[in-house]
Amino acid sequence: MAFPRPDSRRQILQALFITILKDAIRFGRVEIAYTHQIVGVVIWYPPGGYPMSTLRILRLLPEYLWIVAANPIGILRLFRAQIVLDRHRPKQPHCHGFFLCARRGNPVGGLLIRRVLNELDKLQLPMYLETQESRCPNLYGRFGFKLLHNGFETLASGPPTWTMWRDPRPNRPT
Repeated sequence: MAFPRPDSRRQILQALFITILKDAIRFGRVEIAYTHQIVGVVIWYPPGGYPMSTLRILRLLPEYLWIVAANPIGILRLFRAQIVLDRHRPKQPHCHGFFLCARRGNPVGGLLIRRVLNELDKLQLPMYLETQESRCPNLYGRFGFKLLHNGFETLASGPPTWTMWRDPRPNRPT
């Protein structure tokens, strides 16, 4: 785990999420489901949009420097994990599914991912994603994702990571 101290983990992860959100709003896509509050979010990047370029990282430098100051060892661990993930990421053009969150048992997560995948099917674009949730390979399998790498380590003593790929489904005539 990159940020093992519970007293600072929430604040650091929140800052990291906001930093990624700022980038995704500009260079990726952010889909939000809400009623009277946000009930689900999916963040994804079009082909070539992820990983972030050096220029995009520099643009977010103030946010990253705050995270580094809060936990320099944690950000180094995260950087190491990213290097490992970069070695496993497919080289062919693809969309990158970065983040999906919805309350467990709430169908909104499935609705959000279905919405994104329908759009990618129309554009005939594949999607790649990584997850550290052991239940997610089965969940994503229901949406047509195939397992690429099964539970490998990106951080010493960290949670395993699964990588998955989904080819676009053929367009059907209307």
